[in-house]
Amino acid sequence: MIKVVFVFIVLLLSGIFAYLALSNNKDEGTQENKDGSKSNETNKQEDEDTSLTATSRSIETEPPEEKEDPGTCETTGDWAMSGECQADGTAIFTQTYKESKPGACPSTEKARVKPCCYQKGDWADISECKATGFKTQQQTTVNCADNIKMREYTCEYVGPWTKVGTCTSDGNQAYYRVNVNSIKPTTKTEKCCYLTSDWKTDGRCEEHKPGFQKYVKTYKGECTEDEVIKWEPCRKCKREKVPYSAYCCTECCSIYANCPRKWKTCTKTKWEVTDHGLGTGAC
Repeated sequence: MIKVVFVFIVLLLSGIFAYLALSNNKDEGTQENKDGSKSNETNKQEDEDTSLTATSRSIETEPPEEKEDPGTCETTGDWAMSGECQADGTAIFTQTYKESKPGACPSTEKARVKPCCYQKGDWADISECKATGFKTQQQTTVNCADNIKMREYTCEYVGPWTKVGTCTSDGNQAYYRVNVNSIKPTTKTEKCCYLTSDWKTDGRCEEHKPGFQKYVKTYKGECTEDEVIKWEPCRKCKREKVPYSAYCCTECCSIYANCPRKWKTCTKTKWEVTDHGLGTGAC
C-alpha cells in the first residue's frame, strides 16, 4: 500500500514539472514576438521620419509664392446725390475717391443707396386764405422735414365789408374793407333806408285791406316793405235805425188847432251805434 502511494506522488510531481516547463517556453515565445513587433514599429517610424525629412527638404528648397498687392484706396467722404431722389425716398450717392490701381476701392466706397428727401410737388391747399395774404399748402413727401412738406403760399385775401358811419339823409351808406394781394376796390357806397317820418295812416279803415288799417312812413334811399309799411286790425263803426216806443198825437195835432189833442202809443225809429268798431274805424 505504501508503494502505491509513493508511485502516485512521483507521477503527480512529474506532471507538475512538465506543466511548468511548457509554461516557461510559451512565455519566452511571446516575449520574442513582442520584441519583434517593437522592432518592426521602430523601423516603420524611422522610415516615415526619413520620408518627412526628405519632403521638408524639398519644400524648403522651393521659392515662396508672392501675394498680389491689393492697392490703396483714398476717399474724401463728400457723398453727393447722383441723379434724382426716387419716390421711395432713396437715391444713389457717390463720393470722390482715388485708387492706386483699378479695383483697389470696393464698390461700397464708390456709390451707395441712401435716404433722400422726395418731393412730389402736388401742392394742395389745406387752409383758407388768411388776412395776412398767405394760405397753408401741403405736398406728398418721403423722408422730408415739416418745413418742406408744408409751406405758406401767397394768395388773394378779400376782407368783409364794414359800415362807415350810419345811413345818411340822402339814403346812402358807405363801406370799406381790407384786401391783401388784391386789386379789388376797398370802398363802396350803397343805398340805404333813411326814414323821414313816423307812422301815419294811409287811407281809411279797410280801404286797402278788409279788417286792416294801413300805416306808412316816408323815407329816402331804399327800404324794405316791413320798414315803411305796416298793417293793424281795424273795424268800422256801425250805426243802425232802431225802433222805440213813443206817444203820438192823433187829433188836434196842429199848433194852431183850437181843440184838445189826443195821444196814443206808437213806434218810432232812431239812429244808434250798434258796433263801436276797432282802431281807426272806432266811433
